Amino acid sequence: MSTWLPLDKNIPWDSIQKPKVLQCHGDKDDMIGLPRALKAAKLLEAVLPDYQFKMYKGLDHTVNNEQELRDVEDFLSKVLRSEGSST
Repeated sequence: MSTWLPLDKNIPWDSIQKPKVLQCHGDKDDMIGLPRALKAAKLLEAVLPDYQFKMYKGLDHTVNNEQELRDVEDFLSKVLRSEGSST
């Protein structure tokens, strides 16, 4: 949520497990601007097979959006369900 990858060049992409990732970002975030979020999104989309990016219109750098919270809840429910079924 409202994130970017400041040290992306230091991540050993070829040797890490590929986690499921949901990146959420508001288009009005003035702390971590949208260009930084989109740069991270482009990189993550290229290296992670199970990656999603969601942008929220009018949202700034806060957790004050019901749709974002529902999306995170849905994502975590799916990930936890799939992790539980593989054990």
